[in-house]
Parts: sequence; structure tokens; C-alpha cells
Amino acid sequence: MFRNLKTFLTIKGPVELQEKLLLTNYIALVVSCVAFPYIFIFRIYSVALSNALIIIITSFLAIIALGKLGYHTFSRFFLLLTTSVTAAYYAASFGQEAGIQYLFFSYLGLPLVIFDFKKIKYVFFGCLIPICCMLFLEVSGYYSPTPVITSPYFQNIIRLTSIFFVSIIIVLSLISLINSLRRSYTSLQTAYEDLQLQQKLLEKSWHDSVYAQLTRTIAHELKNPLFEFGMVIGALKTSLEDKETALMFIDSLGQTVEELMELLHAMLESGGASVGEPKEMNLPDAMRRVLVLAEG
Repeated sequence: MFRNLKTFLTIKGPVELQEKLLLTNYIALVVSCVAFPYIFIFRIYSVALSNALIIIITSFLAIIALGKLGYHTFSRFFLLLTTSVTAAYYAASFGQEAGIQYLFFSYLGLPLVIFDFKKIKYVFFGCLIPICCMLFLEVSGYYSPTPVITSPYFQNIIRLTSIFFVSIIIVLSLISLINSLRRSYTSLQTAYEDLQLQQKLLEKSWHDSVYAQLTRTIAHELKNPLFEFGMVIGALKTSLEDKETALMFIDSLGQTVEELMELLHAMLESGGASVGEPKEMNLPDAMRRVLVLAEG
């Protein structure tokens, strides 16, 4: 049943807007349900109070309809206006002793519940509505000198109802804050995971780039000695009778072999294939040293 009610009160749109409108509709529905029995209670003391309450409950139900029709911002301002005017009307009717005027202080936190924190102007104008109603009530002194209901028992019930409304607003404020923090945490966690993924991709791209450069350099360095091998072998074939010239080519061949062995030894060290005691090694630095050796 609660799930069906939530589905009915939910408005289609972005997640944050859905949450704010859902809280607005919850407030309107809860106030309407709590206020409904007072229609019959007020009729015992005053028909005017009972009829006014019917109009007020209809206004709260209209808030849900306005949200469904797409008047999202207007429905939330209408909620603030309805709650403030209702509090002012019944505070004036029941007198200061009933304490209904203290509801205005809780209404100051209501804009933070039903509006997004980023829309400061909506929050500001939303706070002005209960402030203006409270100031008008206090400055004008429009309290009834003879309260409609003088029963202390019934006035205690009204106070408890006011405390209940304040508690609802506080709970909804906490729910809104928790949901905002949860969304922020989820966004930060997603951003952190994306950052880690990007870091891994950058590291892989860097390693692939270094490996490609190393491969090209090694291929180039191996190509030159092999080319020299071919030239020296060809020269030896034509200079076998000239011993001095042959020894010169053989020395050149030996020097080329030594350079090639140094390059291969550096490659084995960077790949961890050298025999010796295990030790920690920074692979990027080792690859840079190999590139410097290969280029030199």
C-alpha cells in the first residue's frame, strides 16, 4: 500500500526534483489527513473554523494536483503560503496561549526541504512567506481577545498537533539531508572510480608508448650491427690473403659484437632475466636507462 502511495505521489523528472516534489506531496497529504478530524471537532465550537478547515484541506490536496499537472515550482510556493496562512489564521483564532504561532519557526526550514539548495533565490523567497505572515500577526496584534476554544484540554491537543507538525518537518529535513549526502557520496565514489580507471589507462598508454619506442630503438640498433656483420663478412671474403686487412675487419666485427652484447645485457636486466640476488627495481627508470643506452 505504501509503495502504491509513493508511486502515486511521485512526479516524473530528475532524481532531485522527484525527491523534493515527493516530500512536498507527503507534507500536503499528512497535513490533510491530520486536519480532517478537526472538521468535525471545530464544528462543535465554530462553524466558521470548520468551513475554513475544509477550504484549507482542499488547498493542500490541490498542491498534489498542481505537481501532477507540471506546476512544480508553483505547487511548492503554494504549500508554503497555505501552511503560513493557516497557522496565522488559527493562531489569531485560538489566541497566543495555544502556541500555534510558534509553527512559523519550523516553517523557516521548510524551503530547505522542498527546494534544491542550489536555487538560493527560491529558498530565500520561500523563507520570506512565513516571516511576513509571522510579522503581520505580531505587529498587527491580530489575536482574538476571546479565543473561540477556551478548553485547556483541547488547547493541549492543539499544542500537541503543532509539535507533531514540527516533528514532521524536522524528520523530512533530516531525510532530505541524508539523501543529499548519499547522492554526493555516490557521485564522489563514481568520480573516484572513473579517476582510477583513467589513471590505469594513462599508465597503460604510457607503458605501451615506452615499449613501442623501446622496440623501435632495439630493432634499429640490432639492424645496424647485423648490417655491419654482412659488410665485414663480405670484406673478409675478399681480404683473406691480406692478413693485416683481415685482422682489422675481425677487430671491427668483435667491437660490433661487444656493443650488441651490451645492448642485449641491458635488455635482460630490464626484463629481470639476469642472474643475481632479487632486488626491487623501478621499471620506468630501468626502461629509460635502456633507451639512453640504446640511443647512445
